[in-house]
Amino acid sequence: SDPAQAVQQRAASLATRDRPSPDPTLARWFGPNPTGPDADAAEACRHWLTDCDHRGYATAYGVFAHHDGPDDDRLAALSMPALFQTGAQDPNSTPQMSQDMSERAPNAAADTVQDAAHMMPMTHPQAVADALRQTFKLRP
Repeated sequence: SDPAQAVQQRAASLATRDRPSPDPTLARWFGPNPTGPDADAAEACRHWLTDCDHRGYATAYGVFAHHDGPDDDRLAALSMPALFQTGAQDPNSTPQMSQDMSERAPNAAADTVQDAAHMMPMTHPQAVADALRQTFKLRP
């Protein structure tokens, strides 16, 4: 199924359930069996997903599910440097999406973090920081 339809189906499911299992979300964010430091990050997110205001999460997810993101005109109008970064294993926010957006913005770059999924800032913080430093010419 197309990723947009899958996101919209998840949003509809969240809106009709009291509190679904966080397991499918965690599998998308971290892969099916997170280990090592990823296990700690996945456990932190498990707590966040089970402890958050479910109605608020469902409402926010619904907005996200029905929004197509920035249109080409807005991307073309970005005057500041931009980095579109994605984990190679992210099934929904794909490296191709980041590449496409970077090609539409005049001063943008795309970066793919290998062996990372959706929660790459938690699982691969050094790769994220290195790409930010390089893109924005920041010192360590």
